[in-house]
Amino acid sequence: MASDIVLDLIVSIVCFLGLFVGLLIGYFAKEELKPGRKYLVILQKIMFILVVFFIFYEFGFWLLGLLFLVFFSLILFQMKKDYSKMMYFFSAVFLFISFYTMSSIIPALVFFYSFPTGSLFLLESKEKKCLSLISGLFAKYYFFLVILIIFLLLKLIL
Repeated sequence: MASDIVLDLIVSIVCFLGLFVGLLIGYFAKEELKPGRKYLVILQKIMFILVVFFIFYEFGFWLLGLLFLVFFSLILFQMKKDYSKMMYFFSAVFLFISFYTMSSIIPALVFFYSFPTGSLFLLESKEKKCLSLISGLFAKYYFFLVILIIFLLLKLIL
């Protein structure tokens, strides 16, 4: 049981590190960020929709997953406001749920969801110094790890 918790914690940390990989990719391709912003937002939304679909699929509710796939697609692609922080919160919850199914798809999708999120953070950030960017990114999305650690401690206790 404890080894499962440690493995889940490692997977959570690796998924969180995807933000910094996205930041690094954006840092080395700064000139591509502005023209590619809309594609990064689309990629971010597609990854989130796939996470939601595969949560339902992993529990055997593939038809309900398809309905939510259509529903979230219609809603997310109509929204103009940035909800990446809220979507990253739900990604943490979905990642924890995926630990019960031993799915490898959902952690991979959460990891890949983090890439455009980290790159978009760089684009929106006013600070351009490396250490400030890293600390700012961590400060904006640290709750992802906090939520998962709380859930994993509850899983260990219960």
